[in-house]
Amino acid sequence: MKSSFTVKMFSMRGIKTSGNEGTKPLIESGSDGVGGVASVRSTQPDPDRNHKNLQEEVRQFLTRALQSQPCCSEEDYVRLYVDVIPFIRAKTAGTVNAVVCDGVWAVCHRELLQFVKRFKQQQTKELSNRAQTWKKNRKTFETIDFLKTLKTCKELRLYIHTAAGRIQPSLLTETVAELEDMEAVTIKLLMDVIAKMTESHLKDYFRSAQKWLPLFTDLGKYFPKRPYAADEQKLVIDNAYKIIARSYLTHLLQNSRFKLRRWSADVGPAVSMDARRLHQTMENLAPGVQERNGILLSIKEVLECEDTDGLKLTVALMKQDCTQNKADLDLLPELLQWKGLSRREVREVLDALPDDQYGAPRESWWRDFTCCVSTYCQQQKPHI
Repeated sequence: MKSSFTVKMFSMRGIKTSGNEGTKPLIESGSDGVGGVASVRSTQPDPDRNHKNLQEEVRQFLTRALQSQPCCSEEDYVRLYVDVIPFIRAKTAGTVNAVVCDGVWAVCHRELLQFVKRFKQQQTKELSNRAQTWKKNRKTFETIDFLKTLKTCKELRLYIHTAAGRIQPSLLTETVAELEDMEAVTIKLLMDVIAKMTESHLKDYFRSAQKWLPLFTDLGKYFPKRPYAADEQKLVIDNAYKIIARSYLTHLLQNSRFKLRRWSADVGPAVSMDARRLHQTMENLAPGVQERNGILLSIKEVLECEDTDGLKLTVALMKQDCTQNKADLDLLPELLQWKGLSRREVREVLDALPDDQYGAPRESWWRDFTCCVSTYCQQQKPHI
C-alpha cells in the first residue's frame, strides 16, 4: 500500500497510481463540500463557475492548509507545498475559454498571494519566538522548522514563476518578493541564533585550558543529517560557517599571545587544529560545503614567518583565499598587529598587497589599520 506521501508526490509529477491505494488525504474534505486532496486529483474547473464561489473555495482550502503542524517526518516537511501547488494547478487547468481561463488564474493567484502573506506572518512570529528563546530551550532547540520554511518558500516561488504570462506581472512580482523576503528573514533569524551560540562558547574559550570547543558538538545536535532537508541545510551551514570562522578569529585576536599561553603553549598549531575540526564538523553536516577556514589555517604560518618578504607573500595568499569571504579581510591589519609588527611594518606589508577587484585600495587598508590599532590598544590596557 503506497503512503499518502508517495501518492502526493506522484500527483505532483503527473504520475497515475493504480487507484487501489486506499490512502488518506493530507487534508480531509469537510462537511462544507470544499474539496480536499481528492479535488486536486479529479476536479476540473468549470468554465461557468462563478469567480466569487471559486475565490471562496480556494480561500477555504488554503486557510486549512496553513494550519500549523509539527515537522516530525519527510511527509510533514513537504506537506504544505505538496497540498497547495497541485490544488492551484488543478483549478487553473483544463479551461477552454481563454477569457474565463485567465480569470480563473487571476482569482487563484490573488488568493495564493494572500496565503503567502499569512504564511509569512505566521512563520515570522513562530520562528522569531524560537530564535528568542533558544538559550532557555537549548536542550530541545531544533532547526528543522527553519529549514522547512526555506523549502516551502523555494518550492512555491518556483511554481509561481510558471504563471508568467497568465497573471499580471505585478501580482507575480509581489508574490515572489514576499517569499524571497520570508527566506531572508528565516536565514537571518537562524544566523542570529548561530552567532549568539558561537559567542557563548567563545567568550571564555581562549582564557581556559579547553582542548575541544563544545560548539562543534552542539552544531551536530542542532543540525542532524536529514536527507530530505540536505539542500536547505547546506545553505544555512554555509552561512553559519562564515559566522563561526570570523567570530573565532575575532575572539582570538582579542587576547594577547601572552594571555593565550594558558589556552595553548603553541598557538599556531592549536588554531590550525580547531580550523580543521571546524571544517570537519561543517562537512559532516553539509557534505560538499565550501571551506571557509582559510584565514585560520594561515595563522600558524603568519606566526612562524620572521622574514618580511615572506610575510608579504603569506598575507597576499591569505587575501587571495578570502576573495569569496571578503569580510574577513578587514581583520588582516589587526592580525599583523597581534603578531607583533610595528605600525610601520604593518603598513609595509599592507602596501605590498596588489590592488585588484577583490581588495581595498591602500588608503582604505591604512584607514582600517589605524582604527584597529586604537581598538587593539584599548583592549590590551590592564583593568585596574
